[in-house]
Parts: sequence; structure tokens; C-alpha cells
Amino acid sequence: MGDPSLGRMEPHLTLVPPVNVHSRDLPAAVARIRSAAALQTAPLTATLGPPCTFLPDNPVLYLGVGGDIERLRQLRDDVFEQPLARSLTWPWVPHVTLGDGIADERIQSAMAALQDYASVATFDRVVLLEERRGRFWVPIADACLEAPAVIGTGGIALTITSGRVVDPDARAAIAEAGADVPLVQASGTTSDARRVVFSQPIVLTARTEEGFAGVAVAWVDGSGPHAGVFVVEGCRRQGVGSHLLAHLESSARRTGWEFPVVGAEGPASFYESRGSWVRPVGRTGHPQWYEPL
Repeated sequence: MGDPSLGRMEPHLTLVPPVNVHSRDLPAAVARIRSAAALQTAPLTATLGPPCTFLPDNPVLYLGVGGDIERLRQLRDDVFEQPLARSLTWPWVPHVTLGDGIADERIQSAMAALQDYASVATFDRVVLLEERRGRFWVPIADACLEAPAVIGTGGIALTITSGRVVDPDARAAIAEAGADVPLVQASGTTSDARRVVFSQPIVLTARTEEGFAGVAVAWVDGSGPHAGVFVVEGCRRQGVGSHLLAHLESSARRTGWEFPVVGAEGPASFYESRGSWVRPVGRTGHPQWYEPL
């Protein structure tokens, strides 16, 4: 469609238009999408199409959205709170943008050519995007549409949420600790189609009432499957890492991972004593799934 933003952001259904959020309010913004996603019981299924337009008010071509609109609207209302709320020029209309700021003639031609287009899409998470230099929009936090796991461990209540992006508070804690926990977004650039399917990371974040407690990440790249667990100093030796690792292994299995072993990133002793599937990296530096155990 000649959309000038092509390549600058992933396809998405907009819940909140761009809004300025002060850096001090970023934790509250992340907490907002997390709490809104937690009120959902499962991913949302929607129908997309045919193309529509906001002309003459706005030169935008988009796919109309149908299906479970009531749940979608409730999700939007739950997200559209401070610090993510903003004044709107137009009422919110569920849509997936195909082109913004393109010529009117192209919009009309596309609507005529694609008048019978229809598809079904599943939305499984809410993503918080940040605009970077060059008008690139980068995911900085997310939360799957599901209730989090709540666990009582070591006298503390632990809440584990799932997604694909390592939250800013987790990144900050890891950086402060100087820990060597890979915070990757797997590229999936490999000739093995089986592994490309699982290139999206699995990220589990643990929190207590006091805040961030730990994170577990699993991903697949050209060298194979990997996993890593990090727990903040004040929450160690209370079972947080063990719960994160157990949930990570379970999540990978549910996602369809069938690798005989997942290579662990981090202290070998932890994975040797706690992991049943995530195992320490072999002496060659490659995950041990390359070698029979």
C-alpha cells in the first residue's frame, strides 16, 4: 500500500494512540498493561477485513475488526488509564492499519481490489511500544492475555507473568547486578525450519509486593535452544529461581518445544540441581543438546 511506516513497527491493533509518558511514569505504564492483560482469560480471536478508510477526515487505510469486540473493548478500556490515557480527537475504532498518509486514490483502489478480503487473527498479548530515533517503534514490555501464576514461596507471594519482552525494571536490575543473562530477541535466522517456528522468546517475570524479583528467558537461535534465569539478590534462596525455571520448562513444552535438551545460560550448579530439561552448557561452549547426555 506504500505505507511510509512499513518496517518501522510490527503489525498491530492499536489500543492507545501515541502518548508522551514521562520516564518516572514508565513503571506505572508497564503495570497498567500487565494488570489489563491479567483480567483476560485467554487470547482474543478476531476477524480482519475488508479494508476501510477514515477518509475524508484522515487518509488511513485499515482492516476492519470483528469478532469478540466486547472483550476487545474491555481490554482497551482497562489499558486506557493513566499514565496511558490521553485526549482523543476521534472515538476509538478497532482497526489494523495498512497505510497512513497515503494518497486518496491509492486508498480507493485498494478498497476496490480487496473488497472480499477476510482473515482470522489471534491476539495473545498487549505490547508497550517506545518510539526511537528515526520513528522506529520498539517493544519494551508486554503481557500475555491470561491470569498470572500466583505462588506462595518462602513466606512471600510470588506473581509470575508471561510475555516475549524483558521489562525495563528487569533489564535495570540485571544491569545493576552486572549479571551475564542474555536479553535476546531471537532472530530466527537459521535454515532449520523447525527452529524458526520457536524463534520468539518466552519471557517469565516474577514479582513480589516489593517489586521485581526475577526473570526467566527461553529462546532459539542458530546455535539451538537456550534458557537463562536471573533472581535479584534480596529474593535468592527463597525458591524464586526454582519456580521460574519450572514454569519456563512447562511453558516451553506447552509451546511445542521438542528439543531433547535446552542449553542453560548461567551458573551450572543451579541448573544441575534444579533443571530437568534445561541443562548446563557443555564444555565445548555449545548447548549439550548437541551431545547425548
